[in-house]
Order: sequence, then structure tokens, then C-alpha cells
Amino acid sequence: MSIASETISGNTLTIKQTLNRLYGDTYQVFIPSGSIQDLAGNNLNKTYTYNFKTITTSTTNNTKPTVTSTNPTNNATGVSLTTPIIITFNENITAGANFTGIYIKNLITGNTVHLASETINGKTLTIQQSTSRLYNDTYQVNIPAGAVKDTAGNILTANYSYTFQTLK
Repeated sequence: MSIASETISGNTLTIKQTLNRLYGDTYQVFIPSGSIQDLAGNNLNKTYTYNFKTITTSTTNNTKPTVTSTNPTNNATGVSLTTPIIITFNENITAGANFTGIYIKNLITGNTVHLASETINGKTLTIQQSTSRLYNDTYQVNIPAGAVKDTAGNILTANYSYTFQTLK
């Protein structure tokens, strides 16, 4: 790739290329010995090289967070009374403005279940109830629009819910 300009300001060498680098490619910077001098006139005494790799995709992210999997799965039966609920998204997420609106409802009793914790780790939202679920009941997990967002600030744009049934 050709160089558009090379400038030195103080102790910083800036190299500008004529074209943009490609996503996911590896590049090498090569500075030959004798090509640079300090203020006392001393030359760079040996060749300097280093490699770097560009990011794999554009940092302009217009992708909205979407659910890619759940555990338990939608309409699962025989689910443990204590297992945490794990919801995986297509990208890393953080808490959004409606994060506190996440809830689980027992559809047999009509009661909303008290949650002990909702934690995010990368692409995964883990929900732990504070009490055990009831045997042979159907539960609905509800994630409201805006409950999570990606690192670019794009929010979950629609409510997401699914159901499962506990063991008998």
C-alpha cells in the first residue's frame, strides 16, 4: 500500500496511507535503519518493523440486539425448579433504560416472580429467581423493549417473551 505522507512532530512519526486499510488484514510497518535522525544527528541504527491487524468489521454498528437462544428453550417442559434462565443475544449487551422491567410470571397463578438477580456477561443475560418455581406450572419470561442495548447504543427494539413448564 502506498504512503500519502510521513510527518514528524517531536518524537512522533505519523504515516498516512493513500487508501483505507481493509478489515481483518495484517499490515507491517517497516522503518529502515538510517531513515530517521534525532536532533543531535544520530541515525536510527537498526531497522524497526512491527505488525498489526485491523478490526474484523466496521465499528459503525447498526445491528440491533436480538435473542439467539434461551435456556430453557421456548415451550420446554420438565424444567428444573431452580435452574437460572439464560438468554443469549447476537452481540455483547449492557443494561438499557428498561432493564428493571424484566420479569417472570407464573401463568398458572398469575403472580409475578421475585427475581434475585439479572446479570449480563458479554452476550448473555442470566436471570435467577429468589425462590424455587412451583411444580408443573408454566412460566413466562418477559424482556421489554429497551431492557438491553449493545455497545453502540442500539436497543432491543421489541418486547421478547417466551414460556416454559416446570417438571411434574
